[in-house]
Amino acid sequence: MDITAIILCGGSGSRLWPLSRTNFPKQFLRLFGKYSLFQETILRIKDITDKIFVITSDKHYWIAEEHLDEIGIEANIITEPTSKNTAPAIALGLRHVEENQSVLILPSDNKIEDNDSFQTFVKNIYEYTKDYIITFGIKPTYPETGYGYIELGEIISNNIYKVNRFVEKPDETKAREYISSNKYLWNSGMFFSSKSVLLEEFNKFDKTLYDIATQESIDIFLKAKDISFDYAIMEHTDRGLCAKFDMHWSDVGSWACVYDELPKDEHQNAKIGDGYIAIESNRNLILSENRLVVSVGIDNIILVDTADVTLVLNKNHAQDIKYVFNILKSQNDKRADESNISYKPYGYYITLEERENFKIRKLVLKPKKNISKQMHHHRAEHWIVLKGTAKVTIDNTEKYFHENESFFVPKSTWHYIENPGFIDLEMLEVQSGEYLKEDDTIRV
Repeated sequence: MDITAIILCGGSGSRLWPLSRTNFPKQFLRLFGKYSLFQETILRIKDITDKIFVITSDKHYWIAEEHLDEIGIEANIITEPTSKNTAPAIALGLRHVEENQSVLILPSDNKIEDNDSFQTFVKNIYEYTKDYIITFGIKPTYPETGYGYIELGEIISNNIYKVNRFVEKPDETKAREYISSNKYLWNSGMFFSSKSVLLEEFNKFDKTLYDIATQESIDIFLKAKDISFDYAIMEHTDRGLCAKFDMHWSDVGSWACVYDELPKDEHQNAKIGDGYIAIESNRNLILSENRLVVSVGIDNIILVDTADVTLVLNKNHAQDIKYVFNILKSQNDKRADESNISYKPYGYYITLEERENFKIRKLVLKPKKNISKQMHHHRAEHWIVLKGTAKVTIDNTEKYFHENESFFVPKSTWHYIENPGFIDLEMLEVQSGEYLKEDDTIRV
């Protein structure tokens, strides 16, 4: 089989806020084990694909690269000039796919239990990709109002149907009607087709998408509508099929979904992290990064405690977290977008504490990586090496610093830090001065 994968790896990070943020959306979270949802997606398809293309943004490039390095899998990371929803992202990925390839298009943030069964499912429907666009439909288990639905038409073969129509997020009454009719499936956002079929349908229904998929031009991409693949293509094409996907699937679209996927104790409490003591408390989800959380006589809540935010909400209102996110965005509150960890080309840093005239960060440089040569007019920096070896140039003086050693960089002084070793370089950075924002950084 000739299969290329396009993995959609964008997102605003709003649905699992505050653990996910715009700069660290949910596909990079490790909610259910050692691997992130993004890594689980890559591992799920690595044995049935010839090439993998990851479509993401500039701000997520280094996270994606780090997560791929961790699992030792090579993929081609393509960054969008700007976020434009799934249709332009798929078209951008399609431009890099070789001719005569079938294209498996997957979100990077779904949870699917059985990789072997998934691969078998893909192999069984492969033959239909030469003539059709196949969407994966999930059998509804409850009247979900946050998903789109697919109305099934004529059966083509075992578990493969013609598509009558796509229905966007219904109200609960309609959702119950759809479930009772047995004619509707949830729309999973997974698609499978051939490059030739996709190009033909792009050309028929949206010439800009066709141009993105066939020409190398940022200007064309910027002209594209902000539109989903469902709206742009699937709701218009007469070449749509739906393959009924009988495996366990979750889009992990809310904290209530996370709760459903986690193991529970005898009181139906689920937890992520070790810091939780429950007394007369039931059906709760508790996530704590650092602090001990104790609940007494509390039922049916979600508590997420991060370095800068503590979220408490009733589990029945899990979808309402979007309102909090929108309020923060309207107030230009950086906590909507930024967590305390920031990924960079050299590695990442974690902001441990920040006040008006000082900031403390833990910084990790990967082997053979470096921080650009830079200076700051309004702050001095104290550095302590916690692990590894730092090769440091201050003005024109070069020196090596090892574990438990420190160095000082005065204001208005050029400096350059490199990790010359084969293990991560971990350092503690203390910034002090009258102005600590990043625009006081002059780089070479």
